[in-house]
Amino acid sequence: PDLTNTAPEKDPMESAVEWSKLQNRNGDAYIPNTDKPYSGWAKQNYDNEQVKVLAEFTDGSVTRLKQWQRNGIPKWDIGYSKGKVSLSDVPLEDSWDSNESLQHGLETLWYELQREINASGEVIKFNTEVITVDGNVENRDVVRIGNFNVVSDGQYLTYSPSRGAYSELPSQPAGRYTSQTSDILSGSSFPVQFAVDPTGPQGGSLLASLISMPSTWGKMQEGGLVGTILQVIGVLATLLFIWRFYELWGMRGSVVAQANSSTLTDDNALGRILKIAEENKDADTETLELKMAEQILKERPSVEGLNWVLKIVSVVAPLMGLFGTIIGMIETFTMITLFGTGDPKTMASGISTALVTTWLGLMVAIPTTFMYATVNNISRGILGTIEEHSTGMAAKRSEGTE
Repeated sequence: PDLTNTAPEKDPMESAVEWSKLQNRNGDAYIPNTDKPYSGWAKQNYDNEQVKVLAEFTDGSVTRLKQWQRNGIPKWDIGYSKGKVSLSDVPLEDSWDSNESLQHGLETLWYELQREINASGEVIKFNTEVITVDGNVENRDVVRIGNFNVVSDGQYLTYSPSRGAYSELPSQPAGRYTSQTSDILSGSSFPVQFAVDPTGPQGGSLLASLISMPSTWGKMQEGGLVGTILQVIGVLATLLFIWRFYELWGMRGSVVAQANSSTLTDDNALGRILKIAEENKDADTETLELKMAEQILKERPSVEGLNWVLKIVSVVAPLMGLFGTIIGMIETFTMITLFGTGDPKTMASGISTALVTTWLGLMVAIPTTFMYATVNNISRGILGTIEEHSTGMAAKRSEGTE
């Protein structure tokens, strides 16, 4: 209280205006011929001059309400949050003055509580209006599971009190949960496996936590610039592997076919090398070996191709992940310096960047290592076949059998 203010407080009964003088404008109380919502006290009396209702208004809304019975016995004295109760919400009827009305009200309350208890153990399918994420209204079959969750085909729903209808959640939990909603919607017999959130009506804290958890793609976006670069490198490395594997597999097939054929063709590396021996029948063995070795050197780049790129990616990706980790830790320590360690959320962004970039670096490096090993093994097999047959051709020429 303000101890310096020695002026006596005004009696609300004396300063209160008559209830009949208040005007209801969109739920707010106004005094006639004024443009500002009413702030002050208002009262209404019984016909015996006993005060019935005394309410305090702040900016047109009820913030305190007192009520008495006709004989002067107080009924209640309630305080409200600002803006929660409008002029039209104030109960002015006398229905609670009689024991009969009180008994009827208690019976009605008991009946509604009993209905809620019974409904909490029921699984009911019905058709109702559902508000989509886009704001459209659709009629759908939905299933209510007790008073815990309401679902439609593939989606969890929530109840919107302001519109009096069910609405789609802005984000749905993981697919392993939403897939079960279709089972319970189309199921004709029970039991049916279904994920129920028991922490609140129409989904509580557990469902909210599942929705707020980022997806795999969302986690990847937390890696920042370094994470984006790693993702691009990973995609390009995968495309390069697919192209090289397809090319080398065809090249290997042509070389194997040429090795098993007596007819030389120019559409494969082995055929082009063996044709050198055919075109230089009068050359000595040493000259023939040099000519075939020269041709092998010409064929090697097309066989080994861009395999080295995959090897570099497999080595550099973890280092880039480590680089992102350092950036994330620097950001974390900067937040600690500025805001301290009281709120873990201030450090979460930097730690997330540090961990996600490490994860992405390993996720790119490990598969790329296997990719490089695969294409390198095929390339070495092709070159081995070529060198084997070219050496055999030189040996036959040296022995004079070719």
